[in-house]
Amino acid sequence: MSKNTTWTKLQLLDLENNSIDAKGAASLSKNKTWTSLQTLGLGNNSIGDKGVIELSKNTTWTNLQRLHLESNSIDAKGAASLSKNKTWINLKTLHLEQNSIGDEGAVSLSKNTSWTNLQTLHLDHNQIGDEGTASLSKNTTWTNLQALHLSFNWIRNEGAAELSKNTTWTNLQILHLDHNQIGEEGAIGLGKNITWTNLQTLNLERNSICDRGTIGLAQNKTWTNLKTLHLTFNEIGDKGATGLAKNTTWTNLHTLYLKGNSICNKGAMGLSKNTSWINLQALHFDRNLIGDEGAVSLSTNTTWTNLQILHLDHNQIGDEGAASLSKNTTWTNLQALNLERNSIGAEGATILSKNTTWAKLQTLKLGINSIGAEGAAALSQNTTWTNLQSLHLENNSIGDEGATELSQNTTWTNLQTLLLNNNSIGGEGAASLSKNATWTNLKTLYLESNLISDEGATKLKRNPRWREDIEIKC
Repeated sequence: MSKNTTWTKLQLLDLENNSIDAKGAASLSKNKTWTSLQTLGLGNNSIGDKGVIELSKNTTWTNLQRLHLESNSIDAKGAASLSKNKTWINLKTLHLEQNSIGDEGAVSLSKNTSWTNLQTLHLDHNQIGDEGTASLSKNTTWTNLQALHLSFNWIRNEGAAELSKNTTWTNLQILHLDHNQIGEEGAIGLGKNITWTNLQTLNLERNSICDRGTIGLAQNKTWTNLKTLHLTFNEIGDKGATGLAKNTTWTNLHTLYLKGNSICNKGAMGLSKNTSWINLQALHFDRNLIGDEGAVSLSTNTTWTNLQILHLDHNQIGDEGAASLSKNTTWTNLQALNLERNSIGAEGATILSKNTTWAKLQTLKLGINSIGAEGAAALSQNTTWTNLQSLHLENNSIGDEGATELSQNTTWTNLQTLLLNNNSIGGEGAASLSKNATWTNLKTLYLESNLISDEGATKLKRNPRWREDIEIKC
């Protein structure tokens, strides 16, 4: 292939997921014909250092813009050779993730002076630590860099703090530092950054950031364009959440991930008092410990008028919390509410069903609670959620009575997915569901782990009002 002399206009060559070794890469690099080549895909091969060294000697592909070398067993020597390339001056995207370049390789890459147009650099899964990260931060060539991916490395506090001192990447929009070992001092250091005025996405998921670190991040005054902040699975408590809520700079924030921390009711109360995130659209607050008191506090928020997604599953919320949430009149744009794996009973479900604010609600997840037949009956009488498309009620002990009540619903004409797994529903409930005439758009009905016979399943499939291609899982 490399000896081809005909494809003078070739712009894209995808050779990913093959068995190309160093010899193959060396052969490709000698090609003199593909002067118009813009994208070269060599990911998931076996090129190794020797192959990359040969590729980097190429002097023909002056128009190369995108190079994929992920998962190729490249070490520091290969990275060093790449960094010395002087030909690919138009390179915009470089994929080196899932290799083993380490600190030494990162140091070499940071010294590159040719890729002045580089916009996206993928270095995830590369065993890069503080030394390599600090060196990358000192790069002065990549003035057009917009996205830097450093996930799944060995970066600690020192590396994060040094990275924040970078003064070159003024166009940086996306920074991924998730799955590292960044703690409080690293987060505080990042918060002091004054260069990344265009930053829109910061991912710090699965690090070791505690309250002080969170407060340090919240004190940042530079990231006025920040839209998405990932803080999932850190060690943030009430003080950190409260400090975060006091941020007044991120007025463009639209997605906040706080899943899997240790935030209790006081932290939820602190968040509820936020008055700056007027554009917030999604709050992922699942797997915390806010309880009823925290849910009550959140329900009093009057700022997040654009909120569309609210995840509160795994939070020890009971009837009182659910009732308070249902009374919120601010979240008129809410489209998805997740309350699974809480302690909500019939009372909570009944008050939820009376909500008249969430007219745009499309997804409601109440699985693995205790709403019972009474709660199911109350939900079925809701007349507001005319846009509801997905309803999750699995593991709620609703039984035949609850299924029968649900079947009488006449409001959810747009319902597409209904989960009723593990609810002790038998033949009577199945028969009632089969008579429903409202859910004409239903695509999938989940009824596994119930007490429905083959006869009951057959009746369900014969409902003349439902779609012919409906999938019923019993």
